[in-house]
Amino acid sequence: MDVSNILGWGLVIGIILVTLSKSSKGGKVKLSKPKPRRPLPEITPVENDKIIIIEHTTLEQVKATTLEFCDIYNSETYKCITKLTGINENKIALTFPTDIELEIFFFLVNFLDSYKLGQVTGLAKVGPKELNKSFAGKHVMVYVPANDKEGDNVYLTSEDGLGYKYGFSVGDKKTLTSPSIAYRQNIVDISTVVALNGEIIS
Repeated sequence: MDVSNILGWGLVIGIILVTLSKSSKGGKVKLSKPKPRRPLPEITPVENDKIIIIEHTTLEQVKATTLEFCDIYNSETYKCITKLTGINENKIALTFPTDIELEIFFFLVNFLDSYKLGQVTGLAKVGPKELNKSFAGKHVMVYVPANDKEGDNVYLTSEDGLGYKYGFSVGDKKTLTSPSIAYRQNIVDISTVVALNGEIIS
């Protein structure tokens, strides 16, 4: 069975549970108590271009949600090790000191967006074999549009204006005739954020 498909369905189930929690609590999500953390292995930094920016929320909310994600994806091996950094009172960043698989990165953008913490925007550089030739080597913006009704996908806009839908179900990945949202220039300087102090979340 395709492992990525299993992970995708795991995320879909998680989103459904979040939605039910919102309905039962009058729209307010109650985050579960994080599990005890395992000791981190020695971290060897890996240079990369991935970052998630969350705007108009708090460090506490982002930390709690990211811990829930890590509880799911780090149950056997560390698939997500991230650094939580407050840039200013309106922007919080998640960077990835050991890098992260692009698909897991997409799952995290979707997971954060499902909690409606604020505006969630991912930035990444696509590898030569990660999507298709049109996106290879390009920087992309990753997001879930406000009008999305499916809940199990992310959308991409490349730096040169190409659009892509990355669905987590089998066969739900396609290039779009136009992107859902225009590429945002200069959201943040990744190298500057990486140099700031932050808290490792795993």
